[in-house]
Amino acid sequence: MSWGSVIGAVGGGVIGFILGGPVGAFYGASLGFAIGMYVDPITPDVTPVGAPDTSELVMSGEVGTPVYDLAGTAKIIGHLLCYGGEHAEAEEEEVEGGKGGGGSESYVTGYKYYMSWAVGIAVGQVDTLLAVYENDDIVWEGELACPASGGQETITLDGMGSATFYFGTDDQALNSKVGAIIDDASLNIPYRNLCWCFMDDCYIGNYNRAPSLSFIIKKIPQYAFSDDHEISVYDCNPAHLIWYILHDLAGLSESWLHTADFTEVAATLKSESRGLSVAFSAQQSAIGYLESINNHIDSILRYDVDGKFHPKLIREDYVAEDLPLIDEGVMTEEPVLKRKSWIDTVNEMKVQYTELEADRDFGLCWVTGQNVYGQLGLGDHIQRNEFAQVDDSYWRVCVCHDHSTMILKSDNTLWGTGLNNYGNLGLGDNTDRDVFTQVGADLWESLDCGERHTVAVKDDDTLWATGYNGYGQLGLGDSIDRNAFTLISGLSGSVYCGIYSSFVIQGSALKAAGYNNHGQLGLGDHVDRDEFTLVENGAWEAVAAGSCHTIAIKGGSLYATGYNNFGQLGLGDFIDRDEFTLVSSGTWIAVACGWHFFVFALKSDGTLWATGHNGFGQLGLGDIVHRNVLTQIDGSWKAVYCGRDHTMAIKSDNTLWATGLNDNGQLGLGDYIERHEFTEVGGFWRSVDGGDHHTAAIKL
Repeated sequence: MSWGSVIGAVGGGVIGFILGGPVGAFYGASLGFAIGMYVDPITPDVTPVGAPDTSELVMSGEVGTPVYDLAGTAKIIGHLLCYGGEHAEAEEEEVEGGKGGGGSESYVTGYKYYMSWAVGIAVGQVDTLLAVYENDDIVWEGELACPASGGQETITLDGMGSATFYFGTDDQALNSKVGAIIDDASLNIPYRNLCWCFMDDCYIGNYNRAPSLSFIIKKIPQYAFSDDHEISVYDCNPAHLIWYILHDLAGLSESWLHTADFTEVAATLKSESRGLSVAFSAQQSAIGYLESINNHIDSILRYDVDGKFHPKLIREDYVAEDLPLIDEGVMTEEPVLKRKSWIDTVNEMKVQYTELEADRDFGLCWVTGQNVYGQLGLGDHIQRNEFAQVDDSYWRVCVCHDHSTMILKSDNTLWGTGLNNYGNLGLGDNTDRDVFTQVGADLWESLDCGERHTVAVKDDDTLWATGYNGYGQLGLGDSIDRNAFTLISGLSGSVYCGIYSSFVIQGSALKAAGYNNHGQLGLGDHVDRDEFTLVENGAWEAVAAGSCHTIAIKGGSLYATGYNNFGQLGLGDFIDRDEFTLVSSGTWIAVACGWHFFVFALKSDGTLWATGHNGFGQLGLGDIVHRNVLTQIDGSWKAVYCGRDHTMAIKSDNTLWATGLNDNGQLGLGDYIERHEFTEVGGFWRSVDGGDHHTAAIKL
């Protein structure tokens, strides 16, 4: 027996005796005992003095009964949030006076008990309330829809009294009567996004027992990929249910879910009338629910190379006469199974989903190519012609100098390896490294590298620079080299580096510093700058710079400036520019510059375009002919990165492709043969970057 039940029984008995004599003592003790056991089954959270006071608060978290989540329609028992304001009304009966007497007298035959209390029902927002049960009896039924605003409606429970039902919207208001019970305004929260109900001074019976209330409610997740969210009035479409589990419960981004496949599956399940309702408890994992749902609707959930989850229904979707004839003539080879067994598929899904518990924005670092200065970070100086894994750490960003490499780890620490003769690794010295070495203890957000200088952004949005500064490319007001990261005062934003130049997009402004012999800074002259100088205010989105040329995106359109000896500006001529000149209007989303006079640009529709020097096939067009206008490369692409004379690009399915010079194995194709068109490296990649003769990439 808990202390709460003891105190409740004693206190209730005393008050009951005062109010109603021995009978009142019995009922009072019973009431106190019942409430004490419910509120404090093991140890008392609140020590009541006598009967429970209206200012006391008893939350479900203290009792340990969490509310459910729901998709579909279900009958759910409410869990106590708070209670108070309980009182009893005596029931009296009049009788005639005794023998020889006159008139009448009354005596107490029992008590009717009343109480106000709130119960949590489910995670909101709920669509419809269909019924309320008191124990096994229906005390309200109908079809009460969530209102357009306010998120609450008042109903009358048969034989009990008034109740306010809250649908779990985020605009629910405070309940003043709950506030009176709690007696603490700071605790009277509106329970937003929680479906709950408040019974206002409801009749609870003649034996002072609060009834068990259960609610039939409907909550149908709806998503833009399909209008077929509801099946057979009460059930949820399982395709929307799986999406809800992955997106809302497991927290996966919509970009991880294959919209077209979910839409197709939703339509099929709608036509088959295969709906489901699920009440989510706190005890079962998301994977457990997914297995059960897939088993029920005969489907599998694949995690494919495109980084997305694909639902696939297992149906008899073949034509018998189209199947191959099985005889001795076709049995010379092992048969190939087109579909795995259910158990294999579930296990595969489990493994893949578990691996995704790690942050998928990060991956493993792989390197290939020249390693004379230790720029591959593998602890040696041996050249590679295939991608080799650096270690088992998770990395986020890799950027290459000419003969060194800088990488951000998943914890936002910065690491460097390779040539360091100008201090471009920012380690406080000019000593080369052949393993990745941490740059201090600071945390960083992003960086970019020139030939032997680095500009980086810390997690507080400040900009820092280190390395070679012969042309003022560090933007520090001088031409003095640095071997440790030095603050660039007054700047914040995104950074982009050319060979001997640096650019910053700060708000809407583009600023530039460094070498400007061909007008590559876009300032209208050929004068170097040793401080970041405003180029133009505008909607600048991205910049890429090579040795003496620069390309940028402003308002979705493509602009270029600088050296144009091979047509790398894409303007249809070979004339240099010293101001940013419009190349192409449209919806351009990414740009990249080869250090030796070539340019790539990516449109929002996934088309990839190139111009400029092509002597090694680095444009990937199947020849070694230079271009002076942007020319399209076949395929659907999502990212492109350039080295000195080679190009690495990632297709929309996250496969990696390479073209151009390969004299040091920088393409990672297992040989030293240059390519004139994009050749698949394989794998599933997040990002890549190229130096003079080496490549570093993040592989998922």
